[in-house]
Parts: sequence; C-alpha cells; structure tokens
Amino acid sequence: MKKSSIHTTIIIDICLFIIFITLISCSAHKIQIINTGNNSKLITLETWHKLVSGPLDNWKTIYKKEISNGNSQSMIIMNFYARPRESSLDEDVLLVIDNESYRLKFMNRKIRIEGQQTGSIGPWGVYESWKNIYGEIQLSPEIEKSLSNSKNVDFIISSGGSQTKLHILNDQLKKLKEFLAINK
Repeated sequence: MKKSSIHTTIIIDICLFIIFITLISCSAHKIQIINTGNNSKLITLETWHKLVSGPLDNWKTIYKKEISNGNSQSMIIMNFYARPRESSLDEDVLLVIDNESYRLKFMNRKIRIEGQQTGSIGPWGVYESWKNIYGEIQLSPEIEKSLSNSKNVDFIISSGGSQTKLHILNDQLKKLKEFLAINK
C-alpha cells in the first residue's frame, strides 16, 4: 500500500470518528415529544448527571412531563449503578438549586441485581455483579420555576448512610430549562 493511501485512510478514519462523536453528543440530552391522543402529550428528556462524590453512579436520568387538557405533572426518574453491598435509596433526597435547598422524596424505589461472566479460571467462571437502583421524584410547580431560573443545581442522595452528590452540567441545565418551558 502506498504511503499516500495510508494517510488518506487515516484521515478518513479520523473524520468518521469526529462525525460519530458529533452525532453522539448531539443526540445526548434530546427532548422527545409524543402525542398520546385525547389532547395529551408525553415529553421526555433523557440525560445523566455528573458524579461529584459518593458511591452511586448516575447512569441515566429521565425528566418526564405529562400534559393533559392544559394541566401538567413532571417527574424525575433516576437510575444508578451501585456496588452489590450498597443498600437501596433512602427516601429523602435534597435538591439544591443555587443556594436554596428542597427536601424531596423518592417514590417507587426499586433494586435489580445484574451480573455477567467476565472470565474463567480453569473450569470456574469469574463473575462481576452490580446493582441497579431506581427512584422517582415528583416536581412541584415551585421547583420547576426555580429550576427554570437556576444557574447551579445539585442532588444529594443517601443510600444506607452514604451520601452521593450529583451536579447538573451547564449543557444539561440548558436542555432541562428548554424541557421545562414546554407547556402545551
């Protein structure tokens, strides 16, 4: 193979990689609007939040809003990876918007343990397991308004006495504000 064709192949690979990364970053934090009929809509924003400290890793957060006949109800569905020995989510969660704190409650808390074989030693398998922890938070109109005007948002979540702090990054907060502005 000629030297120029190797360079061309490398340049094409780099361009494809850049396009791939751009597509992934553009599709992240996408707002979806689904018309469910009878003058109602379901609006979702799927994202994640940065782990600042603690044992729980937020791998997905879904903001969900149901609008029906002009009334809306919003909620947050949070999904975490946790070590197998971590307990479930504690009921209380602290939402810190700028310098104001809101005590909220997790509802519908669930745990699911998953695993997979990661290797083998002779005839024995080596397995890795992890715990998926889920919880839902209802958002009041007051909190939605505070989020819409916020500059800094953190969640402080407890699990069996351990605290996890999550931070909403600027691009995520911008998309969340766009999500909250949809009312019809």
